[in-house]
Amino acid sequence: MSSQDYDNVSNGGMLPMPQSLQFELPSEVPILPLEGVVVFPMMFARIGLAEESSRQLIEDAMEGNRLVAAFHPAVDEESDEDSPVQSENGRDPESKNPRLNRVGTLCTVLHMLKMPDGSLKLLLHGMSRVTPTSITDTEPYMRGQVEIIEEVLPDSKDLEVEAMMKLTVENLQRAVTLSGLSEELIVAAMNVDS
Repeated sequence: MSSQDYDNVSNGGMLPMPQSLQFELPSEVPILPLEGVVVFPMMFARIGLAEESSRQLIEDAMEGNRLVAAFHPAVDEESDEDSPVQSENGRDPESKNPRLNRVGTLCTVLHMLKMPDGSLKLLLHGMSRVTPTSITDTEPYMRGQVEIIEEVLPDSKDLEVEAMMKLTVENLQRAVTLSGLSEELIVAAMNVDS
């Protein structure tokens, strides 16, 4: 990252994506509903899939660019009637394509393992937050267009941000002390700049 990039961030600008993580967003991506796990940008997640449509989605992604948009199912209060990522039947629990949250994560499928029972074990890497703009297909699985949500970082010199970061590290220290977790977590947290 250049010094100009750091200046942009410290002035409340957007953090550019590292070159190693840059990618071209395809016009259409498979949409993977994930229940019980939320994948965040820069996070690695191991997940298991057993549904036929999800298995087909991943197998097709592995043959292509390995990108999938992972969305967690929306709770009724959180669902958006106008969201393009919802079932054709609205709130019908029998619907094959569930209502999904308005924000998901574009992920790369790093590894896929086929289990003897036909299910899949995956290693996903979260790339960027995305929001759906349209659903282009629902069979054999959902596909659609998504838009990347740019990450805006707060000014690192902001006293409120510094206070929240310090409080977070202190709370993590207490949690590690009480739970017996590895002290490496504290060291890692203390080395986070932003």
